This record gives sequence, C-alpha cells and structure tokens, in this order.
Amino acid sequence: MATKRGNEEGSIYQRQDGLWAASVSLGFDGKGKRVRRTLYGKTRKEVATKLVELQKAKSDGLPVARRDITIETLLTEYLAVSKPQLRPKTYLSYALLSRVYVLPKLGKLRLAELDARKIESWMRGLLADELSAHTVGLSRALLRRAVDQAVRWDWVPRNVVDLTSPPRVERRVPPAQSVEQAQAILTAFEGTRFGPLITVVLGLGLRIGEALGLRWEDIEYEGERPVRLSVRVQLQYVNNTFQLTPPKSARAVRCLYLPSFVADALLSQKQTQAELAPKWEETGCENKLGLVFTNWEGGPLEYQNVRRQCMLTLGRAGIEGVRLHDLRHLCASLLLARNIHPRIVMEILGHSQISLTMNTYSHVLPGVATVAATAMEELLRPGK
Repeated sequence: MATKRGNEEGSIYQRQDGLWAASVSLGFDGKGKRVRRTLYGKTRKEVATKLVELQKAKSDGLPVARRDITIETLLTEYLAVSKPQLRPKTYLSYALLSRVYVLPKLGKLRLAELDARKIESWMRGLLADELSAHTVGLSRALLRRAVDQAVRWDWVPRNVVDLTSPPRVERRVPPAQSVEQAQAILTAFEGTRFGPLITVVLGLGLRIGEALGLRWEDIEYEGERPVRLSVRVQLQYVNNTFQLTPPKSARAVRCLYLPSFVADALLSQKQTQAELAPKWEETGCENKLGLVFTNWEGGPLEYQNVRRQCMLTLGRAGIEGVRLHDLRHLCASLLLARNIHPRIVMEILGHSQISLTMNTYSHVLPGVATVAATAMEELLRPGK
C-alpha cells in the first residue's frame, strides 16, 4: 500500500516490492499527450533528491534526459547524421569502434543512466581485455562526440563523458636512426620491385598512402628529368574499392623538390612500366589511374601486400624493428640532424602544425641545440 507523500515532494510513494518511486509531469509532447517521468530509488531520500534535481532542471529550462533513448540508438542516429560530413575511411572507423568496442558493453544502457562511473568501468574493462590505450581513447572519443550530439538534440542536459579522462597513451618514440641505417635500407631494396617506392618514401618523407597514390601527372619535368612532384591525393581502400582522396589537411597538399637519387628512382619506375605496357595491352589491363606505383596488372597496390613484401626484404637484409612508416620518420630525423629548420621539415612532411613536428622529433633536437649553442659562442666570444 502506498504511503503518504511528504510536503513539497511531489508524488513520492513506496511500491509493494519496497522500492520508492516518484512521478512527475514534464508537460505535453508535440501531439498534445502528457509526458510523465517516473523516478526510482531504494530510499525516500534518494527519490526526493532525484525529483528535486528534475524539477529544478525543468524550471531552469534545461533539457530533461529522455528515458527511451539507449546508447545503441544514439550511436545509430549519430553515425547516420554524421556520415555526409565524414571522410569514408573515418566513417568506417567510427562504425567499427561502435560495433566492436562500445555497443557490446554500453549499447543497451539508457542514455539517461550513463554516468562517469559507468564510462570509467567500461574503459577499464577494455584495457583489461588487452585493448591498447590508443584504441580505448578512440572509442571514448566516439562516445563523447555522440553524447555531444545528444546535448544539441536536447536529449540530455550535459555530456558526462567530459567528466572522464582517456587512458594515457605511451607515445612511440621512433627507433634510433642514422645515415648508415638509411643507406642500408636503400641498399637492401636496390634492384627489387619496391626499390623505387621505398626510395621515394625515404627520400621525401611521404606517407605510404601518398606514395601509393602518386600519379605521373603529379610530377614536373625539366627536359626528360623529373625535378618536382606535387602531393595532392592519397590512395585509400574504402568499401572494397580503391579511391584517390584529398589529404586530411590543406598543409598536406605540397610541392616537393626531388633529390637526384629520387629522380633516378622515378625514371627507373617509368622504364619498368614502359616494359610492362605491351603485356598490359595483350591482356586487356591498363593503368587507369595513371599511378606511378602499380601491381603487375596496372592496378593500385594494396598496402598490406606492400608491407608484407617489404618486411621480408628488410628481414633478409638483417634490418629489424623498422616499419614502413618509420621511413618517413627517418627522413625527418636526417633533415633535422643536418640543421634543416623545423619549419622547413614541417612543410616537407605536410604536418598541420609545427608543434607536431617538434613533439614527434624532440629526440633529434638536442643535437641541433648543441650546434646552436656553439654558434652563439662563436658569435659573442670569438677565439675563446
């Protein structure tokens, strides 16, 4: 039997199972139907507190969290409205994070019941399953974006994900690199199928996707010799098809002058394609995209195949612990070690901010600082 409610408490009552509850009217929906909210708690005080908070939010004009929305519904809606604004690869990444890491644990949870404690418990669980801190952080970031959208839709009054912190990610320091290592890598690939590709990546510091998306139309010549190339697209594999897409930032679009050994590598690659052209014609194949680096049939190269073959080549040469992306780091490290200004290195790499260049290659800069100190000594205390 329900007990009498206290003064100013609204309709608080105790159910037959012992649980306390409160019912409050939130007005009317767009169809003129009264909207009521029921709150529950183990004690009268707990329910009374929830009721006061709800009534205050209502009187202050703040949105009152909808009880019918689950995290699964939210993420479905968020991905649907965000898809037109997202790059295809980014959308697929968000969808994967949602399906694999967020929904299995949080999907059935009501949005109104999401709090910092539940979010932190979820992240601890992912880390306990040996998921990397980086991936856990990306999953949290997706949830945060989705709840931000829920705030804009007046589904919840605030974003509780902001009350949590992502797990700390130990930044990977690029391995020790030297001129001797760069020369050993170039020697290992000399005369191999991917020799020109590796030379271009190492010599210019390109991202792998930028190198695989390089087209002959992006290369400028003086006479018959290549002298410059423009980085304007990158190759991505999206929805089971290869696509040439613009770089992530405007600064990633750049024009680079070619060292002589890179120009030689491009000429070698051009000769290789010229030798393959008759075979392509006989078999009905062609280089439709005009790519510099292709498979044997003239189509785009698949990154995983390139990585696998290159790792085998490096292994046979006794070069361990080097990833393809480390060739870009190696290029930057060598330039900084030769006192090339970080701003110039930033432009070559296509970084969006110089802070990214400085933070990534801070392990190289102490040597540059020593040179600067010596220069200042020579300027102000000559002969000392």
